[in-house]
Amino acid sequence: MSLSPELAAAAAKTPLMRQYATLKQEHPDALLFFRLGDFYEMFFDDAVQAAQLLGLTLTSRNKQDPEPIPMCGIPWHQRDGYVARLLRAGHKVAICDQLEDPAQAKGIVQRGVTEVLTPGSVTSDQFLDGGGNNFLAALWPRPDRLGVCLADASTGEMKLAECTWTDAPTVLARTRVAEWIVPEPLEDEVAPRLEAVLTGLGGTRSRVPVARYLGATRPPARWSQTVADAHADLPLALAASAAALDYLDRSQGGIAAQMTRVERWSEEAVLRYDAATARHLELFTPQPGGEAAHTLWAHLNVTVTAAGGRRLRGWLERPLASIPMIEARQEAVAAWIASDSPRVPFREALRGLPDLERLAARIACAKATPRDLGSLRDALRRLPDLIERLGATAFAEEATALVVPPELAERLDRALVDEPPVS
Repeated sequence: MSLSPELAAAAAKTPLMRQYATLKQEHPDALLFFRLGDFYEMFFDDAVQAAQLLGLTLTSRNKQDPEPIPMCGIPWHQRDGYVARLLRAGHKVAICDQLEDPAQAKGIVQRGVTEVLTPGSVTSDQFLDGGGNNFLAALWPRPDRLGVCLADASTGEMKLAECTWTDAPTVLARTRVAEWIVPEPLEDEVAPRLEAVLTGLGGTRSRVPVARYLGATRPPARWSQTVADAHADLPLALAASAAALDYLDRSQGGIAAQMTRVERWSEEAVLRYDAATARHLELFTPQPGGEAAHTLWAHLNVTVTAAGGRRLRGWLERPLASIPMIEARQEAVAAWIASDSPRVPFREALRGLPDLERLAARIACAKATPRDLGSLRDALRRLPDLIERLGATAFAEEATALVVPPELAERLDRALVDEPPVS
């Protein structure tokens, strides 16, 4: 790929700027955080944009040059805080690190992009809302139907669906999406339809080549045969899942091995409502000028774990419409209320439990830190008490799902210090 005129001019100035220009050309749609010593620097339009978004001082490199290069920077140890703000604003960030010790480098220090962070592909807790899923939605539009794949890289969940264009606005408005993946180029027949159903929906849009959708003629090898067989009749959704998995693999710099929790996303047994209804009823967000404390979600969410909050929100986003399913859920609640085991001690035992769902996903995709493993160790220590408390209720059978082989906890105890470092 040839350099743009601006980057080509910069590359001609110094070897460092030539290195920067090459890496930036590989990630044109992301703000490039370029590591220089103790700082991450941004140049050209990236610097102008970042300075405005983050409140940074815009300076220039080679001020005496007739055409100085705009630049701004942040201390390397404050990177994640600034990245989080950019992700919330819908931007992508490419992290370019030094790949060798500058003291031992001969000539210019070798650098490379080690991670690409996008609103829909992040897995670290500091970039995420603990009480809700962080979905990447890949869409495969065809003249008669729309294939949908919702993927949450932070939990490993994938939801597959196909719908008519008539149903598409309601289906897509039901769930918060951080990032939409759409094919490029779009056929003239489907482009206006897709634009119509996406208009007004939040989330960043990312365009990927059509070939990324067509690369899958069968379910991904990372899925079990049982899962693959259960979704083989959703060809459009499988094409969307191919694009979603390819995008996550590329963003994370390796196979997104956590993406194995696959289910069919059906609307048959749920109550349908559109985005306008959710806004008017203030289910999750207040009316303009209102307060979040006045939403239905604020009143109902008294969960004490992040995973519990995500499950409750998912139930509210897609309320049951099947009488038998509603009654089954009511019976489960009644059984818990009628249990002799007090609920308050059980809630307290749950309080402070780390987010095992997201921990497991980070471990599966090799993104876990020593501190993450320490959190897993501490959670495993608490599980026997939770199992005992749950076993004394009507949910003794469910308690068996929490049993973990003791060898894992013992190995983590041996391998980790009491307070593991972040990195």
